[in-house]
Amino acid sequence: MYAAVMSAIVMSLLTLLVIVLIQRGRLGEVDGPLLEAARARWQAAGIDSYELELSITGHQQDEYRIIVRDGEVSSFERNGQTLQRRHAFQAWGIEGMLETIGRDLDNRRRYRLGERGPQICNLYLQGRFHEKLGYPQEYIRMERGGQASNPAISWKVTSFSILSR
Repeated sequence: MYAAVMSAIVMSLLTLLVIVLIQRGRLGEVDGPLLEAARARWQAAGIDSYELELSITGHQQDEYRIIVRDGEVSSFERNGQTLQRRHAFQAWGIEGMLETIGRDLDNRRRYRLGERGPQICNLYLQGRFHEKLGYPQEYIRMERGGQASNPAISWKVTSFSILSR
């Protein structure tokens, strides 16, 4: 069991390393001003109904399809299977993704100030936001050191379309 867990962790880290090396030239460090500018663009766009497709890497690779109507996730699919656990859906709408990045930035800030604990870790954060609409097009989050339960995760928006009402 221990060997399987260690193997999964090593494979996740190697996968993330390859992703980072491939995308290094296109992604920049995510910081507070970059996130706030993206949030401002997203809010100014006023989009509350859209369809979003994501490619997620972490312990495994998944494809998500999310439909948001009037600001609420109304449909969520993972690898073509409709999911019913509604409590987790909002995290994968644009607002939820921006909130997640904000928590990661706060976590990294607290670590740099010397705080330690199970929710605080040293994070490597890279990303790219849509130039006009502000949604996160690509994001890489990697925990450096420690006993991370999900040491590396990334997502890439593969499709985004605004839905009419």
